Amino acid sequence: MPTTIHILVYVSEPIDLIEYRHAGLFLKFPAGSSTLLNVEGAPGVFDFKPRDGYKPEDSRKLAATIPVADFPD
Repeated sequence: MPTTIHILVYVSEPIDLIEYRHAGLFLKFPAGSSTLLNVEGAPGVFDFKPRDGYKPEDSRKLAATIPVADFPD
């Protein structure tokens, strides 16, 4: 099973406009583990927040999952 990379797009709050949505890179590894690489914060004050074991299907704010690449073992 390859490592897969997806872009996850989330709705914005309180108003969901495309220009305010945010995204993160989601990596799923062959062993079944996963990581979300996300940047949060206001412009100019961003903070990198990796989240190990992330399950995108559990998020009510997930708007889209865009496949990027599969890397063989």
